[in-house]
Amino acid sequence: MAAVEHREPDRVPIDFGGSMVTSIHKAAYQRLKEHLSINTEKEIDIARGRSLVAAVDPEVQDFFDVDTRMLIGTVVTGYQGWFN
Repeated sequence: MAAVEHREPDRVPIDFGGSMVTSIHKAAYQRLKEHLSINTEKEIDIARGRSLVAAVDPEVQDFFDVDTRMLIGTVVTGYQGWFN
């Protein structure tokens, strides 16, 4: 939170898999999981279909002490709020 609040953090925040651009390709991710011996039996979830970007598992993020998590929202249809 210190980095988000523009204060000096105790360390540089780590982002791995917090967004589509900080994730990893499915094939490379499979090799990484095998190298780390982390949850290798579980099928890799794809965060973005055509580019085969993997959704990084919490176990892998915990191994690297990652500070971010990917959140994918859903589109709300039929909302008659602020923009109407």
